[in-house]
Amino acid sequence: MNVNLLGDWVNGLQQGGYYSFLRQEAVDASGLSAEAVKKTLQRLAKRKRIAKVTDSFYVSSPRVHERRGTARLHGSSTNSWKPRSNPIMWGF
Repeated sequence: MNVNLLGDWVNGLQQGGYYSFLRQEAVDASGLSAEAVKKTLQRLAKRKRIAKVTDSFYVSSPRVHERRGTARLHGSSTNSWKPRSNPIMWGF
């Protein structure tokens, strides 16, 4: 399954006010095998787009928080990255 396709599905859930889902819901929506969806969800989790809470329960990061807590560029060199001193955290 295309990661962008499943990412778009997650975005659609968020637009409807839903920030959590079951893996089986993703399987049903995509029509693909459970293993293909599982691998795609792993890729989205690696990209920090979603978080795996239990074996089959996931939560998505609200789009407004995607860039918060990431490294911020300081100085003139593109190699001078420093982490934020006080990252913004969001919980469940």
